[in-house]
Amino acid sequence: MPEGDGDLLYEDAYQRRLETIVEEVIEREGPVYLDLVVERVARAHGKQKAGRIIQERVVSAIPAECRRAYDGNRLVLFPKHSSPHMIVPLRPSRSDWRSHRDIPLIELASLALPGIRSKKSTEDILAHYSKAFKLARLRQPTRVRFEEAIAIARSSVEAET
Repeated sequence: MPEGDGDLLYEDAYQRRLETIVEEVIEREGPVYLDLVVERVARAHGKQKAGRIIQERVVSAIPAECRRAYDGNRLVLFPKHSSPHMIVPLRPSRSDWRSHRDIPLIELASLALPGIRSKKSTEDILAHYSKAFKLARLRQPTRVRFEEAIAIARSSVEAET
Protein backbone atom coordinates (compact mmCIF):
# COMPACT_ATOMS: atom_id res chain seq x y z
CA MET A 1 0.00 0.00 0.00
CA PRO A 2 1.12 3.55 -0.55
CA GLU A 3 2.70 5.48 2.26
CA GLY A 4 1.74 9.03 2.93
CA ASP A 5 0.04 11.07 0.24
CA GLY A 6 -3.49 11.33 1.59
CA ASP A 7 -4.47 13.89 -1.03
CA LEU A 8 -4.52 11.10 -3.63
CA LEU A 9 -7.63 9.70 -1.96
CA TYR A 10 -9.63 12.71 -3.13
CA GLU A 11 -8.60 12.49 -6.79
CA ASP A 12 -10.85 10.77 -9.34
CA ALA A 13 -7.78 9.61 -11.28
CA TYR A 14 -6.74 7.57 -8.20
CA GLN A 15 -9.94 5.50 -8.10
CA ARG A 16 -8.52 2.50 -10.00
CA ARG A 17 -5.51 2.33 -7.67
CA LEU A 18 -7.82 2.68 -4.66
CA GLU A 19 -9.91 -0.24 -5.95
CA THR A 20 -6.76 -2.37 -6.11
CA ILE A 21 -5.76 -1.36 -2.58
CA VAL A 22 -9.22 -2.08 -1.15
CA GLU A 23 -9.33 -5.47 -2.87
CA GLU A 24 -5.86 -6.32 -1.48
CA VAL A 25 -6.95 -5.43 2.07
CA ILE A 26 -10.09 -7.56 1.77
CA GLU A 27 -8.17 -10.50 0.32
CA ARG A 28 -5.43 -10.31 2.97
CA GLU A 29 -7.54 -9.53 6.03
CA GLY A 30 -10.99 -10.82 5.14
CA PRO A 31 -13.43 -11.48 6.46
CA VAL A 32 -13.01 -7.95 7.70
CA TYR A 33 -15.31 -5.20 8.87
CA LEU A 34 -15.78 -2.33 6.43
CA ASP A 35 -14.80 0.25 9.05
CA LEU A 36 -11.44 -1.50 9.46
CA VAL A 37 -10.82 -1.45 5.70
CA VAL A 38 -11.56 2.29 5.71
CA GLU A 39 -9.17 2.74 8.65
CA ARG A 40 -6.38 0.72 6.99
CA VAL A 41 -6.67 2.71 3.75
CA ALA A 42 -6.73 6.05 5.55
CA ARG A 43 -3.69 5.21 7.70
CA ALA A 44 -1.76 3.89 4.71
CA HIS A 45 -2.27 7.30 3.17
CA GLY A 46 -1.07 9.15 6.26
CA LYS A 47 -4.51 10.02 7.61
CA GLN A 48 -5.26 9.43 11.29
CA LYS A 49 -9.00 9.58 10.73
CA ALA A 50 -11.22 8.78 7.81
CA GLY A 51 -13.86 11.38 7.21
CA ARG A 52 -17.04 11.02 5.21
CA ILE A 53 -15.36 11.54 1.83
CA ILE A 54 -12.69 8.89 2.44
CA GLN A 55 -15.35 6.47 3.68
CA GLU A 56 -17.42 7.07 0.54
CA ARG A 57 -14.36 6.63 -1.70
CA VAL A 58 -13.43 3.34 -0.03
CA VAL A 59 -17.02 2.04 -0.20
CA SER A 60 -17.16 2.88 -3.92
CA ALA A 61 -13.87 0.97 -4.39
CA ILE A 62 -15.19 -2.33 -2.98
CA PRO A 63 -15.32 -4.90 -5.79
CA ALA A 64 -18.88 -5.58 -6.97
CA GLU A 65 -18.37 -9.33 -6.58
CA CYS A 66 -17.27 -8.97 -2.95
CA ARG A 67 -19.61 -10.90 -0.68
CA ARG A 68 -21.01 -9.00 2.26
CA ALA A 69 -22.94 -9.73 5.43
CA TYR A 70 -23.95 -7.79 8.48
CA ASP A 71 -22.56 -8.73 11.85
CA GLY A 72 -24.79 -6.73 14.16
CA ASN A 73 -24.63 -3.26 12.67
CA ARG A 74 -21.17 -3.70 11.11
CA LEU A 75 -20.71 -4.72 7.50
CA VAL A 76 -18.33 -7.64 6.94
CA LEU A 77 -16.50 -7.98 3.62
CA PHE A 78 -15.40 -11.42 2.46
CA PRO A 79 -12.49 -12.33 0.21
CA LYS A 80 -13.02 -14.20 -3.05
CA HIS A 81 -13.72 -17.90 -2.64
CA SER A 82 -15.21 -17.45 0.82
CA SER A 83 -18.76 -17.37 2.02
CA PRO A 84 -20.58 -15.47 4.75
CA HIS A 85 -22.04 -18.84 5.75
CA MET A 86 -18.83 -20.81 6.25
CA ILE A 87 -16.86 -20.58 9.48
CA VAL A 88 -13.40 -19.15 8.97
CA PRO A 89 -10.45 -20.35 11.06
CA LEU A 90 -9.39 -17.79 13.64
CA ARG A 91 -6.31 -16.00 12.41
CA PRO A 92 -3.96 -15.25 15.28
CA SER A 93 -2.85 -11.68 15.56
CA ARG A 94 -1.25 -9.35 18.02
CA SER A 95 -3.79 -7.96 20.46
CA ASP A 96 -2.71 -4.42 19.63
CA TRP A 97 -3.53 -5.07 15.97
CA ARG A 98 -6.90 -6.80 16.23
CA SER A 99 -9.08 -6.98 19.30
CA HIS A 100 -11.80 -9.61 19.72
CA ARG A 101 -14.27 -6.79 18.98
CA ASP A 102 -12.77 -6.52 15.50
CA ILE A 103 -13.02 -10.20 14.65
CA PRO A 104 -16.21 -11.10 12.77
CA LEU A 105 -18.49 -13.64 14.46
CA ILE A 106 -18.03 -16.13 11.61
CA GLU A 107 -14.33 -16.23 12.53
CA LEU A 108 -14.85 -16.14 16.31
CA ALA A 109 -17.11 -19.18 15.90
CA SER A 110 -14.11 -21.32 14.92
CA LEU A 111 -12.73 -20.94 18.43
CA ALA A 112 -15.82 -22.69 19.82
CA LEU A 113 -15.80 -25.67 17.45
CA PRO A 114 -13.46 -27.95 19.44
CA GLY A 115 -15.44 -27.38 22.64
CA ILE A 116 -18.76 -28.02 20.94
CA ARG A 117 -17.49 -31.18 19.28
CA SER A 118 -16.26 -32.47 22.65
CA LYS A 119 -19.64 -31.60 24.27
CA LYS A 120 -18.29 -28.89 26.59
CA SER A 121 -20.72 -26.55 28.29
CA THR A 122 -21.27 -23.00 27.11
CA GLU A 123 -19.57 -21.78 30.30
CA ASP A 124 -16.49 -23.88 29.55
CA ILE A 125 -16.38 -22.54 25.99
CA LEU A 126 -16.79 -18.99 27.28
CA ALA A 127 -13.89 -19.61 29.66
CA HIS A 128 -11.85 -20.74 26.65
CA TYR A 129 -12.66 -17.45 24.88
CA SER A 130 -11.65 -15.49 27.99
CA LYS A 131 -8.33 -17.29 28.14
CA ALA A 132 -7.71 -16.98 24.40
CA PHE A 133 -8.21 -13.22 24.53
CA LYS A 134 -6.61 -12.74 27.97
CA LEU A 135 -9.78 -11.28 29.48
CA ALA A 136 -9.91 -11.18 33.28
CA ARG A 137 -13.69 -11.15 33.13
CA LEU A 138 -16.38 -11.11 30.48
CA ARG A 139 -18.44 -7.96 30.41
CA GLN A 140 -22.03 -8.47 29.31
CA PRO A 141 -21.66 -7.16 25.72
CA THR A 142 -18.60 -9.35 25.17
CA ARG A 143 -20.35 -12.36 26.69
CA VAL A 144 -23.35 -11.85 24.39
CA ARG A 145 -21.07 -11.56 21.37
CA PHE A 146 -19.16 -14.72 22.27
CA GLU A 147 -22.46 -16.54 22.85
CA GLU A 148 -23.52 -15.50 19.33
CA ALA A 149 -20.29 -16.99 17.97
CA ILE A 150 -20.94 -20.18 19.93
CA ALA A 151 -24.45 -20.38 18.46
CA ILE A 152 -23.01 -20.07 14.94
CA ALA A 153 -20.52 -22.86 15.72
CA ARG A 154 -23.28 -25.08 17.16
CA SER A 155 -25.39 -24.61 14.04
CA SER A 156 -22.41 -25.52 11.90
CA VAL A 157 -21.72 -28.71 13.89
CA GLU A 158 -25.41 -29.68 13.75
CA ALA A 159 -25.41 -29.19 9.98
CA GLU A 160 -22.43 -31.58 9.72
CA THR A 161 -24.44 -34.45 11.20
